[in-house]
This record gives sequence, C-alpha cells and structure tokens, in this order.
Amino acid sequence: MHAGCVICDEVFMPNIEVSATPCGHIFHTTCVSQWFERSATCPQCRFSGKMELLRLYFAESKNENNQVDADTLQCNLDNAQFPVSLKEKELKKLKEDVTKQKEISDKLRKEVIKLEKEHALQERQLSSMKAQLQVLSDAQQRSKDLRLERDTARAKLSSLQE
Repeated sequence: MHAGCVICDEVFMPNIEVSATPCGHIFHTTCVSQWFERSATCPQCRFSGKMELLRLYFAESKNENNQVDADTLQCNLDNAQFPVSLKEKELKKLKEDVTKQKEISDKLRKEVIKLEKEHALQERQLSSMKAQLQVLSDAQQRSKDLRLERDTARAKLSSLQE
C-alpha cells in the first residue's frame, strides 16, 4: 500500500514531515500548512472545525518489499531474467564452441603425432640412403681407381710387348 498526500499527489517517503488533521487525514506538513494559509477546511473532506495539526512520525519498515506490488515485482523479475537468459544462451553456445574446438584440437594432435612418426621414418630412410650413397660413391671411386690401374697395366703390357 502506498500512502500519499492528496494535495501534491506524491507518495509519503521516509524521513518526510507528515501531519494529520483532527479529522484524521494526513498530508505533507508543508503542503497542509500552505493549504491552511488559504483555507480553513480539510483539503480532503472539507471538515471545518478547529484545525490543529498533529505531527506524525512513522517508523521506516525494515522490510520494504511489502510495499512493492505484484506487477512491479513481476516486471523486475522479467527485467532480471531477460539478461540472464541471454547469458545462458551465450554460455551454451560458448560451451558448444569449446567442445568443437576440443574435437578439432584432438584431431590435430593425432595428425601431428602421425606426421611426426612419418617424419622420423623418412629421416631414418634418408640416413640409410645417405649411407648407401656413400658406399656406392666409395665403390665408384674404387672402380675408377681399378680402371686407371688396368689402363696403366695395359699400357705397360703394351709397351713391354713392343
């Protein structure tokens, strides 16, 4: 329930001076004082008896949620739930993206392991081929040396036969 001043049409707020007329109606003290400067009747019921104002003091409620109506609460709830639902959708999408990225990462790791094994095999094959090439180069050099020796021996033999 919201109580208010019928003179200014504003709700009574905590720590605002409030006064009551003898007929029991309440107003802001400043509003009713100004009213009585112009008129000698109650602003609400037009009571015209002796107008002595009674100053009222309200204890501020520790639980102000009772003053909020259901529509305001529902509006506040909806306003709070909307960004939450957006964040939940965003979080769900991000989790899906993380799952996809993990799958891609796992596939790439397997591919890297496979390529590293192939690379190691090719390195061993290359090393083996280099060794074979060295053996063949040595054999070729020996073959050239033997040919040269043969040609030299033939030349000597030929010169001896003459």
